[in-house]
Parts: sequence; structure tokens; C-alpha cells
Amino acid sequence: MFSPGDMIIHTLDNEIGILIDRYDVMDCDDFPLWAWNVWWMGTDAHTPRQCHAYTEEGLLILIDEGLFAHYKNS
Repeated sequence: MFSPGDMIIHTLDNEIGILIDRYDVMDCDDFPLWAWNVWWMGTDAHTPRQCHAYTEEGLLILIDEGLFAHYKNS
């Protein structure tokens, strides 16, 4: 569903996030727990750490709940 370069919009803050890379948090082939590094841009994103990790399932929940909007990188 997700790909590097996809855009995430935080619907409350209007911050823009770009999906950077996907990795297995547990580093376990049998039971992977996928996460994405997201690089945030915007007025409130200028903190010492603009890159935040989200589990793939967590991103899907935030999108389903309407807090994030997902736009594919064509």
C-alpha cells in the first residue's frame, strides 16, 4: 500500500510528511513488524528531530480515522 516518496498530510496541523523508508522493527522474518520513517515539513515541524517512525498498522489506523491523508507517489 505504501511506497517511499508517498505523502502524508496531517489533517489537523496541515503538516506534510514524506515516507522515507520501510523497515522491520523486530528484525524477524517469521513475524515482521513493519514501520516507516516519515520526514515532516511545515511550520511546526522545525524541531531537532523532523524524522519520526510510525508502524505501518499505526499509519493505516491514522488514515482510516481521518487524522492523516495518504497520497501515492506516482
